[in-house]
Amino acid sequence: DNDGEGDIDTDFLSSIEICLVLHSDVLLMQNWDHVNDSMELMNHLPKKNNDTDFSRVRNYLLAGHGVHWRQLIVCSTFLDPLITSTFERHSKCIAGKFKIRRRTLQQDDEE
Repeated sequence: DNDGEGDIDTDFLSSIEICLVLHSDVLLMQNWDHVNDSMELMNHLPKKNNDTDFSRVRNYLLAGHGVHWRQLIVCSTFLDPLITSTFERHSKCIAGKFKIRRRTLQQDDEE
């Protein structure tokens, strides 16, 4: 969402390989759309050259497959449908995806 500010340079997001979203429950209370917008902008091919040494760039990034190699890690203290949908929509890693939930003392007592 540019809101008339002109083109925003997002080329620096093109080669993200590990995306770690810590305290996503806190971000959810602020403005979750910013997280979704940032995820949408990641791993697109750069629009400008910026004097890049392409011999140092991984071939799969240049081929536009960076989104399939990016690891997305989302940490939260509780499960929320918005967090889950963002994870499901933007986690396209070819290695797969999984969710881990820590057991609480209350859950241990119930068993």
